[in-house]
Amino acid sequence: GVGSPAATPPSVTPGAAGIGNSPSSVTSDESSIQSILNGDFSDAVSTDPAFGWTATGPVTLANGEATFGEGGSQFADLSQTFSFPTDAKFLQFTIDSASFGDNGPDAPPDAFEAALLDPTSEASLVGSAGLNDTDSFFNLQADGHVYFAPGVSIAGVASGDVLPMGGPVVVSVDLSSLPSGAAGSLYFDLLGFGPDNSSTVSISNVIVDTGD
Repeated sequence: GVGSPAATPPSVTPGAAGIGNSPSSVTSDESSIQSILNGDFSDAVSTDPAFGWTATGPVTLANGEATFGEGGSQFADLSQTFSFPTDAKFLQFTIDSASFGDNGPDAPPDAFEAALLDPTSEASLVGSAGLNDTDSFFNLQADGHVYFAPGVSIAGVASGDVLPMGGPVVVSVDLSSLPSGAAGSLYFDLLGFGPDNSSTVSISNVIVDTGD
């Protein structure tokens, strides 16, 4: 689920359905899992073998981006279980745009999260963003504040800062301590809580960098 810094009052509902409890969680035989597929979102046909992703709720792939929206009873979730290639250094993704609606005083604000979990235990493989009730390594709040785990880096931004969205923002996650060939389940979630269904987030270029 999504949370907020322990030093401040919770900004969203504790225990809300989130990344660790996604219906698309996968428990798989690691020997059969390939490296990440369709990270450039060039294949938008979910029935294609190369599509790679499991989408839940209002998620659209087009023009090299995955766009998360609001609507209906489900959070927008995109996930994939994959194996880490030899000498994996970083997992990276780009936030191309993020806009959050105003939920007013009677509903928690929306948020966008990313997590990388063990496919079997669902424990985080790269730590958490330091928020309550979440297994995410990255959390972007509706007011622009961003929180991320110690192994995560964004150029010129520290955890707890307001994320500048004047252009694309690259998020990098250190994978150097994870064994090659191990599997991970990657989740992206837009968590919408209020009556305003105008929140949208677009991401692109999900890659695993081996440093080659």
